[in-house]
Amino acid sequence: MTLAQRVMVMNKGVAEQIGTPVEVYEKPASRFVASFIGSPAMNLLEGRISDDGGRFELAGGMQLPTKS
Repeated sequence: MTLAQRVMVMNKGVAEQIGTPVEVYEKPASRFVASFIGSPAMNLLEGRISDDGGRFELAGGMQLPTKS
């Protein structure tokens, strides 16, 4: 990916995301892309964004601040 200007991640013959390597790595378009890109693989956590957008809320009540 370091030599490519644009990359396409495909899943079963369907394009999941097309973009620069940095775009695909930093902002994966789907769970599939996130789990496919990166070494080591990305950790995927289930949760939700708070109503005010300031926190990521995980099961069990743990909260993480989101980027501004």
